[in-house]
Amino acid sequence: MKNILILFFLISGLFASSLEERVSNLEKRVSILEKQLKIQNTIIKDDTINTCNNLKIVKFDYQYNNAVMIQSYTLNYVFKNNYKKPIKYIYVNIEISDNEDDVLLEDYIKKSIIIKPNQSVKISSNYMFESDSLAAYLKTMPKNKIHITLNPYVIKFSDNTTLKCK
Repeated sequence: MKNILILFFLISGLFASSLEERVSNLEKRVSILEKQLKIQNTIIKDDTINTCNNLKIVKFDYQYNNAVMIQSYTLNYVFKNNYKKPIKYIYVNIEISDNEDDVLLEDYIKKSIIIKPNQSVKISSNYMFESDSLAAYLKTMPKNKIHITLNPYVIKFSDNTTLKCK
């Protein structure tokens, strides 16, 4: 009987430490999941970052530049922040197309910039192209036949929240 009791205490001691270890591991996992859920809930609950279409291009113009053997456009965009938070960084793709939806050129902008809510900011970029590319048609295209499509990839806000699109 004595041996059975000693065996019982030894076995229960082994199970207890193993059970304590398992509970500790589960508590760590739950803690990590709670942190991840809290971050996701912050993004989901905040209606200012539910969608990627609150950054707009409200004005666009361009200038054709013809240097010796180099053709380019200076592209000028006016971005408007329709979010409730200031934006501090954008990474976007801009497609410039004609009435037939032929994409004449694609411009990518990665820029640290402060755009306060309901504020507009001008951003310029330079786009070099070869004479046989579709981009060459932009210089003769009437401005009323040009369509601009803004595709945001990443928008970072001043409170360090990040919106990833697509």
